[in-house]
Amino acid sequence: MRRHTATAIAIAALALAAGCTNTPSATPSGTATPSTATSPSAVASASPSTAASASAAASASPSTPPGMPSGTVNYSVTDWAIPSGDPLELGSSLGQFPSATLDAVEIGKHPEGAPAYTRVSFRFRDALPSCRLLYVGELRGTNDQVVTVPGNAKLSVVFHTAASPASGSVAITGDGKPTVPGVVKYDEFEGYLGYGIGIQVASNTDQVRLVRCGHLQYTDGRSAPYVVFVDVQS
Repeated sequence: MRRHTATAIAIAALALAAGCTNTPSATPSGTATPSTATSPSAVASASPSTAASASAAASASPSTPPGMPSGTVNYSVTDWAIPSGDPLELGSSLGQFPSATLDAVEIGKHPEGAPAYTRVSFRFRDALPSCRLLYVGELRGTNDQVVTVPGNAKLSVVFHTAASPASGSVAITGDGKPTVPGVVKYDEFEGYLGYGIGIQVASNTDQVRLVRCGHLQYTDGRSAPYVVFVDVQS
């Protein structure tokens, strides 16, 4: 996969400054119907051929970019893509066991990015899970219940070998509006944990916002040192 060195360095610096503080084929993610929506700023066509080629290019094994945040290891990030039809995937560099326990979800805006983006950071204890992104028509879990989320485009984020804490309660903090008006848990089943990111885009077009995914592990002794982040272009 072709690396964008300058972008990777910028992401790494932001991950430290902001704290981002922020797979089997049969996964219980949402219905894999591409969303038809628009981005008024950084956008790409959501036609099947373009979406498939963009997501396929980004699904290759990510490389570790130079300039990792200080005090971190296992930093990796995908290229920008439209995961419509073909998912965008980022595997764990630490293996799949033990299971990762989600500790918190944080949303933050990064207008200083090039391009600007909104980041959703999933903080885990115990391990770093793999991640699978896909634009879907609806967020439907294994119980066949549809879960709603603010926004007119829906991005399914499924973690493998991950679970909610025993209390079942995970705090979702931060403000991602207008790009990311909401994040919601929609499924959990046998090691799969599904979250939906609601994305607001201009209506009545066939375009969607580009997204990317990354992960890292902090080594400073914090209780939830494993971070998987999802960036949505603003």
